[in-house]
Amino acid sequence: MGFFDLFREESEEPSVEDMAEYVYDIYKAIDKKCNYKADLSVLNPYERNLYVALMLEIDVHNGGFGEYFTSQSADYYQEVAAAFEALGGYDAAYICRKAIAALGENIPVNRREREEYYNSVFEDALDETLYNCEVELKEHSDELTKLYYDYTGNYESYFAEDF
Repeated sequence: MGFFDLFREESEEPSVEDMAEYVYDIYKAIDKKCNYKADLSVLNPYERNLYVALMLEIDVHNGGFGEYFTSQSADYYQEVAAAFEALGGYDAAYICRKAIAALGENIPVNRREREEYYNSVFEDALDETLYNCEVELKEHSDELTKLYYDYTGNYESYFAEDF
């Protein structure tokens, strides 16, 4: 019996908490595979979409969009809206685009440069916009968890090598 078969045998849909645990296990395996964000080129497109989306959501839940934009996860901010769209998370993609647009068009990809940029443009209006985006994204948390869970099930052959 394979890892994915454990979830197929259950007659009812797992709880959101069980789905979240399952998705987080996949996230940890992908994290290890790409050397903890160091080399996303080793990921297939399905893993990369899930990973980029989850990096954002984890950072936002831990400290908001400010946490995200000043972390290594945001090295891939240019991919995050498209990643959510590939997963079917169109509302999350829209929220991400709003947060990115709030920072302007010149957001550096390099983390240190991005931190300096973020600190230089930070003001109350930006804080309010990013906070509103954070609240909006968190309102979709359970929906996103189910989306991640379904995505990994629909494309399980692309994730099976991670276990």
